[in-house]
Amino acid sequence: MGGVLDQEARLKTYAAMVEVDRKWISVMDSKASFICALNAATLTLLWSGAKLGEIDSGLPLYALYAATVCGITSLWLCLWVILPRGTLRRALRSPSANYARDFKAVSFYGYVATAYSSTEEQRFSQDLQELTAKDLAREQVEQHFTISHIIQAKSKQVTQAGWLWMSCVMLGVVAVAVRP
Repeated sequence: MGGVLDQEARLKTYAAMVEVDRKWISVMDSKASFICALNAATLTLLWSGAKLGEIDSGLPLYALYAATVCGITSLWLCLWVILPRGTLRRALRSPSANYARDFKAVSFYGYVATAYSSTEEQRFSQDLQELTAKDLAREQVEQHFTISHIIQAKSKQVTQAGWLWMSCVMLGVVAVAVRP
């Protein structure tokens, strides 16, 4: 109790951490998808159901335009959350991000697809077999690090998208309440 983990226990722990991270990625993608659907419904209701498109001047028109800008910006943020990040640079949003020269991120699809052509399954398999327990542990820790940054970025954007959607709704209520 309280001692240092042996290599096998450490590897299992790191793998479990990455699995939890991947579930958080799914949670953020689901939240973004939900907000995306709310935005689409809200914008449709404002422009079609409430017939605000027929307003041609005044506060209701400005509130409608502001609601539309908030809704579309929120939609854009949600779509950006959902889009895949196929390279380390895109995942970390850093043009200088790169793996160490001797490192192989074998659990990241972007690395595998870039480092190995579709006809190099044998070379990939061989490289995988040559990885030591220490290499695999390092790979799992790197994945946890990278995915943690992805989750943070997605979480911030989902939060911003949510606030923008709520602003869209509030401005839409103003447009409906003050229209002639």
